[in-house]
Amino acid sequence: MGRNIVLVGKRGQVTLPAQIRKTLGIKEGEPLIIEYDGEKLIIRKAMVVPVKIYSDEEVESYIQEDTLKEGEREKIKKHLGTSS
Repeated sequence: MGRNIVLVGKRGQVTLPAQIRKTLGIKEGEPLIIEYDGEKLIIRKAMVVPVKIYSDEEVESYIQEDTLKEGEREKIKKHLGTSS
């Protein structure tokens, strides 16, 4: 574990030393999570999962593609031995 002293700027900003950024692979614009507990700050990389927003047309298309063709439901029920 390393230790560095950094200063808080006018707008509350703190600059992470270059060696820390390089060691941890932190790039400009990358989101970080800051947690605090009493007088302790913990800064760690945030995991960001990309999310796709589907249009109404895309959703409808996926629903249509996922629909069973006529008679397929009964064949599946018979194969599985279910009646529900």
